[in-house]
Amino acid sequence: MTQTFSTAATIGQILTTLPLTHLSADLQNLATESQTTATATDCRTCKGVNECQYPGHRGYRPVTTDRGTALEQCQHLITWKTRKRQDNLQAESGLPAQYLNLTFRDFKPNENNYHALTAATELKSLYLWGGSGTGKTLLLSLIGNAHIKLGHRVKYTTSTELLLQLRYNSDACEDRLHHYQEVPILLIDDLGTERVNDYGEEQLYMVLDGRLRHSRTTVLSSHLSLEELMRRYNTRLGSRIKQTIEREEHLQ
Repeated sequence: MTQTFSTAATIGQILTTLPLTHLSADLQNLATESQTTATATDCRTCKGVNECQYPGHRGYRPVTTDRGTALEQCQHLITWKTRKRQDNLQAESGLPAQYLNLTFRDFKPNENNYHALTAATELKSLYLWGGSGTGKTLLLSLIGNAHIKLGHRVKYTTSTELLLQLRYNSDACEDRLHHYQEVPILLIDDLGTERVNDYGEEQLYMVLDGRLRHSRTTVLSSHLSLEELMRRYNTRLGSRIKQTIEREEHLQ
C-alpha cells in the first residue's frame, strides 16, 4: 500500500530544515520564505535566548534583504547582551551595593537639593558638597548607574581608598594610577576626609591632571565647600580641582 503525504506540508517541513546552499535558486527562494515564516512564528512565542528554537544560530533570525538571506540578532539576544554588559560594568564599578539599580527617580528632591539633582542628571563633571546624610553618596551612585545604563565604564571610590590604592609600597601603583586617569567616569566620594601629606596631594594631582588631558568626566563629593577645600590643599592641586569641575552644587 502506498502512503501519501500532504505535499504542501511536507515541502514546508523539509525546506525549513535544509541548508540554503544545497538548493536551486527557485527552491532557495521558497526555502527562505518557509524558514523566515517559521522563525517569525517561533520568535513571537519565544520567551528568551535560552528558549530559542534555532540552536545552530541561537539568538539570530533569518531576514530577507536585497542581497539574499542573512542572519540578524533577535531582540532577546540584544537585551541579553545589554544586561550582561551592564552586570559586568556594575561589578567593576565599586558602587555601593545598596544603591545599585537605583535611578534618579529614587532621589527625593526638596527645595534645598533640587538644583543638585538637576545638575547630576546632566552627567557632567560636578562638585557636590554638604553635611552628613544629605544624599551625596546616593547622588554619586545614581550618576554612576545612569552612565552604566549608557554602557560607560564607571569607577566609584573614596578619596581615602584612592590614596591607599596608590600608596608607596603598591607594586601595581602605576597601573592603578593609569586606570584612575583613564576610566571614562570617575566618582570620588568624601574628598577632604583623607589624611593630607605631600605624597597624597601629588597623587590626587596626577589623577586629576591625567583626566583633564584625556577629557574624562569626574564627579567629586565632600563635606567641605569648594572654597574650604581650596584652603585644605596646595595651590597646584586646588587649581586642578577647579579646572576639573563644571559646576558646584550644595546639598542640604
